[in-house]
Amino acid sequence: MELLLFIVAIGALLCVFGLLRQINRLKQDYEARSQTMSKRLSEAEGAGNADRRAFNALMEACGTAVLAIDKNGVIAMANSNAAKFNETSASELVGKPLIRVTLSADIEQLVRSAIEGGEMRSRTVRFRGPEGRFLRVTARPLTNDGVHEGTLIVAQDVTTLRRLQIVRQDFVANVSHELRTPLASIRAMAETLQDGRGMEERISRSFLETIISEVDRLTRIANDLLTLSEAESRPSAKAGFDFSKLTESVITRFQGPAKRAGITIRANIEPEITVIAAQDQMEQVLVNLIDNAIKYNSIDGSVDVGLRGSPGSIHLTVSDTGVGIAQEHLPRIFERFYRVDRARSRQSGGTGLGLSIVKHIVEAHDGSITANSDFNRGSTFKIDLPTGSADIKERVDAANQNTV
Repeated sequence: MELLLFIVAIGALLCVFGLLRQINRLKQDYEARSQTMSKRLSEAEGAGNADRRAFNALMEACGTAVLAIDKNGVIAMANSNAAKFNETSASELVGKPLIRVTLSADIEQLVRSAIEGGEMRSRTVRFRGPEGRFLRVTARPLTNDGVHEGTLIVAQDVTTLRRLQIVRQDFVANVSHELRTPLASIRAMAETLQDGRGMEERISRSFLETIISEVDRLTRIANDLLTLSEAESRPSAKAGFDFSKLTESVITRFQGPAKRAGITIRANIEPEITVIAAQDQMEQVLVNLIDNAIKYNSIDGSVDVGLRGSPGSIHLTVSDTGVGIAQEHLPRIFERFYRVDRARSRQSGGTGLGLSIVKHIVEAHDGSITANSDFNRGSTFKIDLPTGSADIKERVDAANQNTV
């Protein structure tokens, strides 16, 4: 009996030991699986964080405003570009209704149209603010199994593009107007001459003179348009030359017309100022500025031309004592065909392109031009232009010696 009990006890102990080993193996297996699962979760979390960082970086670098709104029209996500439009932070936008942030019925209507149509919709809207900003807004509804869950809104600032379109439209309209007027005059007088049998020679001669004058005007417009086109689109061939001598030469050329108009030209030019630039274009700049200073001056007035150099740049000023320019016109005087006094400009033979040509030539040479004026007291145009590389003087001298 005791032996039997001993055997049973031994068997029980063996069962217990086996059970403990089994439990230990299960524990080890569980710990191994837990570690593997924890590692995978950690890797997934890291990948998720990396994806989230990549997504956030993409949203910040895309250059457009991005908003995600929920089905109730509340902003759930916004990037920094969207915040800039509202002069706030992205976190400040989250949780606010879209209409409260944009204050735009057009954007609200666009979102509603996209949701009702179930497809992406886009339109250009004028955004709030005194500067008149234009945005190209796209709204895309987000659905899950046909159930609307929110809307993704992407907005791009197209203000510059819109203004360029307006400038292009105005340019085409202005060109058409400038060409139509002399062409109509030429046609009317040509038809009168054609039908005017027995017309007095004095009258016919006057009509022919007007026709020639209008043709000359059309020629000036065509030449200025070609000059402006070259200044805007074709790189200029630059070389070293003496800007002081060029300025003196242009002033000498205008001394006769200035004297006939009762205008005195005074010059204050530093000698031997050399630059690397397109000489023919720089001559065009001087001609246009000095010509304008004479045309829009007053009798017994004066024109002052100044030229001085500083390390790496030159400074040209052309001042007159003429009618001046009202302050409200100054921001637009470099626009093509813009005239402060249209009647006087036509009378003097101006095309409305002279200052536009000057501006484009100067900017093509990495320079800048500014205008200051007092109405009825005169105007001053100032040009700052880089001279070019440090060894310009040596190259100009060498070129002059080779020419000799």
